[in-house]
Amino acid sequence: MDISIYLPIISLSIAISALSISLFNYLRKSGISIVSSFSIMSSGDSPDDFIANITLQNLKDKAISIFGIYLDIGPQIFVEIKNYKEDPLIIKPYESFYLKYGPVLYYSHNFIKIDLNDLLQNKKIKKRIVLSTIQGRYNTKYRKPFWTPTQQYFSNAYTKLIQPIIIDIKGDHIGPGNDYALLLQKQDNNEVMSLNKDDYKYEVFRKFNLSKECLENKINLQDYLNSQIEKGRLNVDKVTVYDINEIKEFYSRFSKQERYKIGKMSYFRYYVLGYINLKKYQSTIRKKNRQHKIEKK
Repeated sequence: MDISIYLPIISLSIAISALSISLFNYLRKSGISIVSSFSIMSSGDSPDDFIANITLQNLKDKAISIFGIYLDIGPQIFVEIKNYKEDPLIIKPYESFYLKYGPVLYYSHNFIKIDLNDLLQNKKIKKRIVLSTIQGRYNTKYRKPFWTPTQQYFSNAYTKLIQPIIIDIKGDHIGPGNDYALLLQKQDNNEVMSLNKDDYKYEVFRKFNLSKECLENKINLQDYLNSQIEKGRLNVDKVTVYDINEIKEFYSRFSKQERYKIGKMSYFRYYVLGYINLKKYQSTIRKKNRQHKIEKK
């Protein structure tokens, strides 16, 4: 079979593929493409609603310089969120940038206090994040904020986010059944190990033994291990001792000691009663916030 008749087709396919790759690389690096998300909140601490947080995500394979972030409300109103004129914000390729804000004292235009609550609360008015860039004004594309269980809680009061409380020593998780954790630091790497008060019965280190006295408390153990470093028996640059019982005691201040078992909730109770209870709670909070804002004015 004469394959020469297929050579033009093969050449054309290779040329189209090369052109597609070149076009893709050009589009990756040309222009600006940033998506944004934000949330608006109210607080009893301030009569004004405010931008609670904002997320910017750079979708291009190049860094973007930003000189200002604004909220565009309608055709004529721009609310300054952050000014970077003196020190531009640099968002690296494919990087996300997150800002968190709190209540404002008030909004101002030409030294006049401005009430933006009606505009910020009106969901029919389009709002978007606008950026001041080296290429001029850029209107970001709005992206719905990523999902978290916390968001689901605000639509159903029976939603529970269960968080594991861990003892983290430089990325290593230490079980609560241990008495001490050691951070052994060397120039090239770190190592974490756990100890118990009865480990004097065992051979833990090759060049020296632990004593019952040195394991009585954190200070004794720290001094003993430091002396072994000085004698050259413990081949590390530095050792740090963590008292696991002290850490557990610290966390116990912020939680009740009783353990509660949690079971599966019926769909009726979760979706129906949970929604009703949430609406009652939100109504109560709105009334309190309105009253508080009136008193603050």
